[in-house]
Amino acid sequence: MTKSAAIPHTFWCMTRWGDLDALGHVNNIKVIQYIQEAIFDLIREGEQDDVFPDGYMIARHEVDYRRQLHHRADQPLPLQIWVTAIGTNSYTVRTETRRAGETVFEARTVCVARDHRTGMSRPLTEAERAHLTRHQVVEPASHSPHRVNSGSNSGSNAGPARQKEHAATRPRRQYSRSDITGAVATMRKGWQLWKSVALSRLSA
Repeated sequence: MTKSAAIPHTFWCMTRWGDLDALGHVNNIKVIQYIQEAIFDLIREGEQDDVFPDGYMIARHEVDYRRQLHHRADQPLPLQIWVTAIGTNSYTVRTETRRAGETVFEARTVCVARDHRTGMSRPLTEAERAHLTRHQVVEPASHSPHRVNSGSNSGSNAGPARQKEHAATRPRRQYSRSDITGAVATMRKGWQLWKSVALSRLSA
């Protein structure tokens, strides 16, 4: 399925004044929050009860910040999202955002289906595969974003020529089941640690 044949899902996100950082633009961490909201909106499209009834978990984020993102109260931010890969337990989505004809950021996120009984990953159901396939498009190997940037989201200063060189030479990583299981186990340990600290504070 080509990108033109796929059905893009668009999530209209309102930026918030409180999302700005000291530099006056939307903080890069808030961008990841927007991406997660877009993924949730894609999954809950149509309110299908048989699609991820126990939710899903984020196993990986990769983000390219191309332009500074400023708050515009009268201009909702359009996040277009496609599914680029469907695995046994996981699926990968690509998010692209443009404003005034320019790309603001691009992202690639790996999500894992969740089993509420174990808190671990589980195989995707046929209903979930059908739902994801409606938005699936094959992702070009040379068009995958870099790893999440921990600095400012002013991507215009990142060096376009160097980014193109890295995109052309960087090998595409194949995600194995052990990768997903390890990521889920790490998130589970973090949740258990947070829960124990929260309970100790409540009992204090």
